[in-house]
Amino acid sequence: MLLKHCLPLIALGAAPALGRTLKRDAPPENDAGAYKVSFHCSHTIYPGGPHGEPNNYSHSSSLELLVPDGSSRLAEECHAPDGTPAISECIFKDDALDAGSLTVHVYSNPGNCHLDFGYKGESFTAKSDKCGHENGGFEPFASDKTAVCYFDA
Repeated sequence: MLLKHCLPLIALGAAPALGRTLKRDAPPENDAGAYKVSFHCSHTIYPGGPHGEPNNYSHSSSLELLVPDGSSRLAEECHAPDGTPAISECIFKDDALDAGSLTVHVYSNPGNCHLDFGYKGESFTAKSDKCGHENGGFEPFASDKTAVCYFDA
């Protein structure tokens, strides 16, 4: 029955659109920039057992700022604004950065791993050509992705 309703969409060529990669899941179109912010997220959901056992969940993430000399910096401080655990505001400190610091917002929950920040009047978000994902993907019960943005100090 479901196939009967989908046939007009398939006939009109809508089926390929279902498999397209979203902009935010693709690699950055523009990777020019001496600095790179990298946020890696891994999520796994273990379904509960047949007798009503609860689901289990594991999560890990790492955030770093890669600088022109090839080294990386970890955030000096991270906190969840307004008690929202899936969103963190993290601050990097580096003398070469405008005002000596950079504040990055990271979003991490199952099926979602991205970052955004503003720097020198430019917005770096999932819609920016300097941001995207470098590797990984989403599976039915797991995701493993690295969100990245490139910029110049």
